[in-house]
Amino acid sequence: MQGFIATLLTLVTIGCLSGCYSQPINIEEAAKANRWDLSYQKGRHYPTVLVSSRVPGNHSNLHVYLEGDGLPWKTSKQISSNPTPRNPVALNLMKYDDGHAIYLGRPCYFGLHEDSRCNPSLWTFARYSESVVQELNNAIDRYLDQTGLNHAILVGFSGGGTLALLLANRNPRIKGALMIAPNFDTSEWVRLHDYSTLNASLNPAREPKAHPYKEVFWFGEEDVNVPAIPFAGIAKQRTDAQVRRFKHVDHACCWEDLAQSGELQRALRWIEDDGP
Repeated sequence: MQGFIATLLTLVTIGCLSGCYSQPINIEEAAKANRWDLSYQKGRHYPTVLVSSRVPGNHSNLHVYLEGDGLPWKTSKQISSNPTPRNPVALNLMKYDDGHAIYLGRPCYFGLHEDSRCNPSLWTFARYSESVVQELNNAIDRYLDQTGLNHAILVGFSGGGTLALLLANRNPRIKGALMIAPNFDTSEWVRLHDYSTLNASLNPAREPKAHPYKEVFWFGEEDVNVPAIPFAGIAKQRTDAQVRRFKHVDHACCWEDLAQSGELQRALRWIEDDGP
């Protein structure tokens, strides 16, 4: 009997892992539930969505949240028709930000993949390409100009952290970035998992720093997607970088718990501090 129960619990767990986030997040419902403003950006090259937290008060820095890769592949050989994330970690983290924050969707995500300008390369081999980075930086600059804010600080999860590093290196208005479980050395990440080469993407780990900005790297000790070894070691070699490793944390869990405990705000304050 005990063996039967154990088998049943295992099947339930497997079913949850594959089905709990089987449906793409509905960004309109999420924005409404949190009383956030949602807008669709036509963009210069590709469409994006932008969600604003509408936090009142005087702020000089904009906090920009960038999501992970979502679902680029349906299977190991079949490209997903809709890359929209099933478990939006970065979107959930924004709930704990008391500053002026926006959630900037990846180009062609959140139902925009049917736009004629979109193609599957944008969420597969070219997910970290120059054109994707340029589109996101254009959206950040446009929002800063519209609101009169001075600088932006990026919070990127997983592939969003990789994009955050690329964005910061190209935009002097970006003061720093908090990168959570980022696969920022894309060549090492591909080699580690024996994935197909991201041949149309950039590798931020191989770029020299173009201007001064602060970097905070977070890694989970239980993360097998972006393991702390070797990525934390690679991050420690970078200048003006703070690297932290968290116990009992994997790739998807439990970043929201850390944000709720105040770790998110402490990291953002360190980046905002103009001191050493």
